[in-house]
Amino acid sequence: MKFTIYLKILSILILLISFQKSNAQPITKSLLSFGIKQGVNLSKLNFDPKLEQNITTGYTGGLVIKYVSESFAGIQAEVNYSQRGWSEKLDSGNLYSRKLNYTEVPVLTHFIIGGDKTHAFLNVGPALSFYSSGKETMNLKNAGDTMLYYGRKLDSTFELGLCGGLGLMQATPIGDFQLEFRVLYGLHSLFKTDTSTNLAKSQNLVMGITLSYLFWKKDFKPELKVLE
Repeated sequence: MKFTIYLKILSILILLISFQKSNAQPITKSLLSFGIKQGVNLSKLNFDPKLEQNITTGYTGGLVIKYVSESFAGIQAEVNYSQRGWSEKLDSGNLYSRKLNYTEVPVLTHFIIGGDKTHAFLNVGPALSFYSSGKETMNLKNAGDTMLYYGRKLDSTFELGLCGGLGLMQATPIGDFQLEFRVLYGLHSLFKTDTSTNLAKSQNLVMGITLSYLFWKKDFKPELKVLE
């Protein structure tokens, strides 16, 4: 699914959640939960000029903390290890790919759609990413096929991105399980946008499928105070 189509779906869901919010019941408690997540990334780079690419797979996983202060919304923050990258479709016999490893910190608004025990959810918000290491694989038969950014270090090791995710949550006696499909769109180009690279854009585009297990929960009941 194209990223623009995905954003339209998220926009429609936000409108539906806003309608739900206007009809929601008063809150009875708040919930704080903590856990881990594991999954897989499917990534490529958003190049301009465009380049034909294969999807690159990588691991993603980390820690999750979630605080739901309303019956319909809350905040979910994470610290993740995220493997990204891209692989270019070149002529027969030529090969170029690059793996990128990031520490990723999303801070997301968590919208609840449905009941308490089983419900859908929507996560939307920013993510900060910090590049830590990478691996470049290159096998070119002709030196003339070399792009200006081949063999070059990333010019931007910090990235601000936008995240949007859809998922399902199931509460059980041993903890809560969240299955989520998420898209991250990087707002920073990895390489300089000038004649030294001949690139106008080189941004991360990552689709992730993850399963989170929230094994620690604590309820908070609001206290009503009467003003004298």
